[in-house]
Amino acid sequence: MIKNNTSYAFVYFSDDDATLVSVHRGVKTVLKNPDIAKLVGVAVEQKLPVRDLFVVVPSDRLTVDVREVNIDLGKPRKVGYESFSRLVSRDMPIVPGRTVVGNTPIFFRIDGGAPISDPVGEIGTHITATVSALLCDDEFVEGIKNAIPTHFRNVGFLTEPALLANHLIPQEVRDAAMCLLVVAREEKTTVATVLGDGVVRLSDKLEGELARPIYVTGDEHLVDGFGEEAIIALCPLTGDVDALQSATMAHIESC
Repeated sequence: MIKNNTSYAFVYFSDDDATLVSVHRGVKTVLKNPDIAKLVGVAVEQKLPVRDLFVVVPSDRLTVDVREVNIDLGKPRKVGYESFSRLVSRDMPIVPGRTVVGNTPIFFRIDGGAPISDPVGEIGTHITATVSALLCDDEFVEGIKNAIPTHFRNVGFLTEPALLANHLIPQEVRDAAMCLLVVAREEKTTVATVLGDGVVRLSDKLEGELARPIYVTGDEHLVDGFGEEAIIALCPLTGDVDALQSATMAHIESC
């Protein structure tokens, strides 16, 4: 449900089009144009009353960098949000020609213990985090920034596989087992391997033992699974891309 006090816009991409969705006080406006600059220009001309714009980066523009980072607190103490934020943003990957557009913790360990999804409030001396960074090619990021006028106060990037995984697969399932999210767009397929809130691998095909999917199709976008190996969801992103719209709205409104 769209909150009445929210105002934002987001842009996502299908095979041959770009769509801008503006939400202001519960009213949704949808604009389409294959040229992102013209699309945003029309939004400005129509004086849409939003200042925050989120761009959903397509899966095929992304690569994954999974890293392990550590913080030593010196003595046993309760982990606060400041330590959490410092840990997650530590040792960000630097890759020529690519920009980090998503940086998400997969799990944490306190003093070498069992993996946990949230360390805040836990007591320990040493915190280890496994973090997934999603990187986009600079050409795409710069193209978006150059196409967007100063009309918008904030411009942020969201990543398609993380949005859809968080929307389609329940948190407790993602925390308990490695999951696969299969995103099919006509002739293009992306397979995102997900654990917790992080994407750990991107591919264009299913491989090995995990290539036994139970596909989930249709308007309900339900998720089904088999055994403890994986959860497979097939989200056909064609037409108005309802699932991606829904996931993006849910993510923005939860911030």
